[in-house]
Amino acid sequence: MNSPKRVIVTAATGMGILIAIGVVYWLWTPTPAQQYEVGWTSLQVAEFSQTSDVADRLAKWPGFESHSHLLRGGVLLRRGKLRESLDELRLALNHDQTRVRAQVLAGEALTKLKLSLNAAEVLREAVGSEPGNVEAHRWAGAALYDLGAMEPAVFHLERLAELVPTDPRPHRVMGLIYKDLENDQKAVRCYEASLARSVDQPDIESIRTELAEVQIRLNHHADALKTLASCTSSSRVLASRAECEYAQGNVAAASDLLNTALKQNSADEASLLLQGTIALNEGRPKVAIAAFEQVVKQSPADFTARFKLSQAYAQAGEEQQAARQLEVMNEIKEIRREVNQVYQQALGQPRDADARFRLGVLSEKLNRSDLARMWYQAALSIDANHAPAATALKNLRLGE
Repeated sequence: MNSPKRVIVTAATGMGILIAIGVVYWLWTPTPAQQYEVGWTSLQVAEFSQTSDVADRLAKWPGFESHSHLLRGGVLLRRGKLRESLDELRLALNHDQTRVRAQVLAGEALTKLKLSLNAAEVLREAVGSEPGNVEAHRWAGAALYDLGAMEPAVFHLERLAELVPTDPRPHRVMGLIYKDLENDQKAVRCYEASLARSVDQPDIESIRTELAEVQIRLNHHADALKTLASCTSSSRVLASRAECEYAQGNVAAASDLLNTALKQNSADEASLLLQGTIALNEGRPKVAIAAFEQVVKQSPADFTARFKLSQAYAQAGEEQQAARQLEVMNEIKEIRREVNQVYQQALGQPRDADARFRLGVLSEKLNRSDLARMWYQAALSIDANHAPAATALKNLRLGE
C-alpha cells in the first residue's frame, strides 16, 4: 500500500514529466511562420499533400489566412487549375509576407492563360518589390515575349541570366529574339553564351543549327562549320554544311553534301536554294528555275528565292518572268518595311491590340504562321474581345 508521501511524490514526478514534455513540445513545435515556410518548400519540390496539410492548419491561425490561400493557390497552379489558383492567390495579396510570392504565382498563371498584359503588370510590381526575384524575372520575360515586347523581355532575360549564372535558357531565348529581329551579331553572342553555360540541353541540336544559320548570314562560314560539327546529319544540317563548303570554294564537298541532303528530303528549302544557286552560277538556268520555283511554291514570301528566281529567268532570256519576280520581291520588301514600322508602334504602345493584330496579318503574308500566331495571341491578351484576332487565330489553327 502506498503511503500518502509516496503518492504525492509519484504524482509530483508524473506532473514533472508532463511539464517537461510540454516544454519540449513547445520548443520543437513549429510556429505558424515556420510551418508556412515548410509548406512553401514542399510546394517547390511538388510535395503537394504536405503543402495542403500546412495550408489547412494555417487557415485556423488568426493572421495566417493569406498564407493558407497562397499555398492553396500554389497547389492549384501546379495541378493545372489556373483560374482556380487565381481565386486563391488574390486573397494572398493583402499581406506583406505573401504579396510578392502571390504576384509571381499569379503572373505565371496569367501567362499560361495567355493573359499576358495582366501578367506583365502583376510581375512588374513583384520585380519592383524584389528586384532579385528569379521567378518574377523569368515569367515577366515570358509574358512580355508573348506580347511581342521584345526589348522589355530582353531586359528581364538579361537580369535572369545574371541572377542564375548556370542557367542557359535566358541566352537561348535572347538568341531566338535577336535572330527573328535579324540582329545577327547579338544573336551569335547569345547563342554562344547559352552553349558556354551548358551543352546538356534538350534542344541542343536546334540551338546549334540556329547559331549556324546566323553565322552563315554573317558570312562566318568557318565558324558555322565548327558549330555544325557535332550535329547529326539531318537534311537541314547537311544543307548548311554544303552552303559553307561552297562559300569557301569547296565545290566538290558542297555537291556531295547537297546531294545527300536532297536524298533525305527533296523538299528541303535550304538545299533547294543552294542547288539553284550553284546551277545559276554554272550557267544552267533551267535547273536553277526548277529549284527556285519549288521554294517559292512552298514559301511564297521567300525574299531571297524570289530574287534569285528573277536572275535565273533573266539568264534564260525570259525577261517578262524575271520582271514579274522582281515585282513580287518588291511587294515582299514593302511588307517587311511595314512590319518594322508597325513593330515600332507596338513597342511604344503596350496596350495597342490593333497594332499586334496587324503584325499578325503581315506575318501571315510573309509565310510566318509561327509569328502570326504569337501576334494574334498578343492582341487577345490585351483585348480578349478583339474579334478579328480571334477569327484569324482560329483560321490559322484550322489551316495547320
